[in-house]
Amino acid sequence: SRTGALAIKSTNHEFPDDDQVSRLENEYKFSRHLMRCNAIRAALFQTEFNGSPSLFLEWANGVTLSEWIKSVHSTENSCSLPLNSRSVTRPALISESNLKMLMKAARSITKALSEIHHENVSHNNLVPENIIVDNRGGKGDISIKIIGIESASFLTQDSGQPSETKIDLLSLGSILFHMFTGRRPFKRENN
Repeated sequence: SRTGALAIKSTNHEFPDDDQVSRLENEYKFSRHLMRCNAIRAALFQTEFNGSPSLFLEWANGVTLSEWIKSVHSTENSCSLPLNSRSVTRPALISESNLKMLMKAARSITKALSEIHHENVSHNNLVPENIIVDNRGGKGDISIKIIGIESASFLTQDSGQPSETKIDLLSLGSILFHMFTGRRPFKRENN
C-alpha cells in the first residue's frame, strides 16, 4: 500500500562526486524497475532539490528491522544458567506471540527477496538497516519495505543466477539468525 508521504534522498555535498550521483541514479532505476514488488519503496521522481541531485521516494512507515529486533527481544526475559560451573546469561525462550510475529516478518522478508530475484535483480546490500518493519496495523499484521537499493544490479544470464544471488541469500541467513536469536551472527569491528 502506498502512504502518500515522501522521503527525499539527496547527496550531502554541494558538489557530489560521480559515485554519489551514480548511486542515486541506480536506486531510481531499480526502484522503477521493481515497481510491481509491493515490498520495495517506490521511487517517484529524480530531480535537483536545493541544488543537489535528489531522489523522491515513497515514505516507508515503521522502524528498521534492527530496531524492531531489539524491541521484540527486549520484551523477553533473560535467565542465568550454569555452564561449566560458570554463570552465563542466556536469552530466555521466545514467547509464542513473539515467535508468531518473527515468523510473519521472516516470511515477508523472504517473499520480498524472492520477488526481487524474480525480476532478475540482486539487492547486494540486504541488511537489517535496509528493511523497514511496520506492525502498527494491529491484529498481528506486519508489513515490510525494502530500501537502500542503490547497490542493486541486474542478474545476467551468462554468469548464472545462483552465484549472483549468493550475497543476498547469505545476507538473508544472517538476518534470520539475528531475528530469532537477537544477536548478529558476526561481530563487527566497529561494534
